[in-house]
Amino acid sequence: MQTLPPLLLNSIPKSGTHLMKQALTGIPNISTEAKNEFYEGYRKDDAANYARLAQLPPGQFATGHVYYSPEWRSMLGTLGIKQVFVIRDPRDIVVSYVHFIVYKYPYHPLVHHLRQELKTPKQRYLAIINGVKNGRYNYPNFGQWLDPFLGWAWEQHTLRIAYEQLVRSPQSRRQTLSAVLDYWTNNRLEPHVQAEWLNRMEQNIDPRRSLTFRSGQIGDWRSAFDPEVKAAFKRVAGLRLIQLGYERNLNW
Repeated sequence: MQTLPPLLLNSIPKSGTHLMKQALTGIPNISTEAKNEFYEGYRKDDAANYARLAQLPPGQFATGHVYYSPEWRSMLGTLGIKQVFVIRDPRDIVVSYVHFIVYKYPYHPLVHHLRQELKTPKQRYLAIINGVKNGRYNYPNFGQWLDPFLGWAWEQHTLRIAYEQLVRSPQSRRQTLSAVLDYWTNNRLEPHVQAEWLNRMEQNIDPRRSLTFRSGQIGDWRSAFDPEVKAAFKRVAGLRLIQLGYERNLNW
């Protein structure tokens, strides 16, 4: 059985982390542990992060939502840890994130504001998009929230995949998972082994086992955003859609 190097499964929040986690743990002898989860604030202590990453053995992967930084890039390179970075249409992230905060995340700094003070989905979308800054809250706009992650999208030693590739069709999902295996194994799997692993990865995907899963639909934002919400999004994060390849211009 081929031994795989350690891997970091990194993503923008609400971009399909649990789906990919299920797929990866379908590979024989591959596992992950709760202690190997990394989140945004952890980058402030690079020495501790390095120590934790250095203990990640072959055949295991870490997960998280890690901001891009030269320090993190250097740590992964020095330790020989590969990285898969998952993105998603930022507009769908807004819709999913609002639902997550309101119904499933009681510790978010805006949970009271979104649950108790804002009564409609539109008001909540606008709060996440525009940010909330007053005497009680100091929360960034969506572009400012998103930007710290995006350096990974163009990091040459990172494999970037899109959530949409994983759910658009069975063929698209299999092609994407195959690309993950090619990247992780340096194209060294025998074809019959690759086919077996792909089958196991697909069979291990079950959204019902994810506490954070909602609907997983592509393009939910189309029914959620009215012209005012669209205009707000274009103002604070429209260029990110073009940079990530989700739109060619702002005429959507």
